[in-house]
Amino acid sequence: VPTSDSDIDLFIVKDTNESPKERRKKVERILWRCGVAKDVFVFTEKEFKEYKDIPGTIMYEADKFGKVIYG
Repeated sequence: VPTSDSDIDLFIVKDTNESPKERRKKVERILWRCGVAKDVFVFTEKEFKEYKDIPGTIMYEADKFGKVIYG
């Protein structure tokens, strides 16, 4: 159950050649004014597919329990 201390885990799959760090920083720069605490994860489709069936990975959690907000 979300509380006032909860944050948003934003998981993004996109086609890119950027490093994982640069991908995350780019999205954080875009969203920094939204006023909501957030954790940002940005992966390529290849990375997502490689780990989505491995319990304990963020990809598994996103695949099994996440909500698609834009597809």
